[in-house]
Amino acid sequence: MSEYGEIRNYVSNVIRKKIDSFADREDLFSEIMLALSQRRFRGESDEKTYAYSIAKRRIADFYRKQYRKLLFDANYKWTLSFFADPVSHSEDINRALQKLSEIERLILVMQYFADMEISEIAEALKYRIVRVRRIRKKALPKLRVHLEKLGYGIY
Repeated sequence: MSEYGEIRNYVSNVIRKKIDSFADREDLFSEIMLALSQRRFRGESDEKTYAYSIAKRRIADFYRKQYRKLLFDANYKWTLSFFADPVSHSEDINRALQKLSEIERLILVMQYFADMEISEIAEALKYRIVRVRRIRKKALPKLRVHLEKLGYGIY
């Protein structure tokens, strides 16, 4: 990149407009600058556009994490006790989920009720992404069978 100081100021200004907390801005700035230093700029766009695209993605990730922190108390660990009753208004779904193994139930609840991505689930459970996908792929037909037994038609 031609003017490193110029890019630093640009990224700093972008973050300042989007993030209120000084500590969060500092953390995010460090994270973005690290990402910029690790990636290779190919020259297909303007340097500022490249920096902005990375900053925009990191800011979006930051807000996703903040949203999840609002939904979940930070003191909880990723265990089934936390997700004991994912859908309080639907006893049948809970009953069908209880028929699954603990890990299958946890993965489905984390993905569909906590709205987490597969990579986030894998990271939280310390599994490989492929393993999480495989478990989910086997769990969904089981869940469908249990829901059909409870009278929910064919899914």
